[in-house]
Amino acid sequence: MKKFASLICLFYLMCSPTTFAQEPNPDLWIIAGKGSDYKCYLYKPDLLKTEKVYQIYSGHKVVSVWVLFIRNNGEEYKEKKQFYLNPNDAKIRTVEWVEYDKNGDVTNSGKNDYAQWNSVIPETIGESIHLIVDIWATPWEKTK
Repeated sequence: MKKFASLICLFYLMCSPTTFAQEPNPDLWIIAGKGSDYKCYLYKPDLLKTEKVYQIYSGHKVVSVWVLFIRNNGEEYKEKKQFYLNPNDAKIRTVEWVEYDKNGDVTNSGKNDYAQWNSVIPETIGESIHLIVDIWATPWEKTK
């Protein structure tokens, strides 16, 4: 039932209007959520990989996914972030990011091999990302 409710919410997010100058290629990106000044997309090839599960965290398997944020708080810009998701413990961490200006030029980037794991907070974009990955990547290969 929880997955069904999540799908209904995602359908609403995808159908409600918010306009941004540059929408990403729909063949590569799926909308994950939006707010008053941003839209968030997941990179489809990450969701469709057969080797999407990686053993990298304390004996747990985690999923890697790239997320695109298009923000518009007066001036539009984009961010791409790579997240690792731990389905066993509902944890998320940011490991890499790239920021772009409105012309598509890179303005900042970084990698954090020692990023902390954070809980997936209910009713946030992190939860939306976690639920979509859970639906697309089912069944999780969980190990404890």
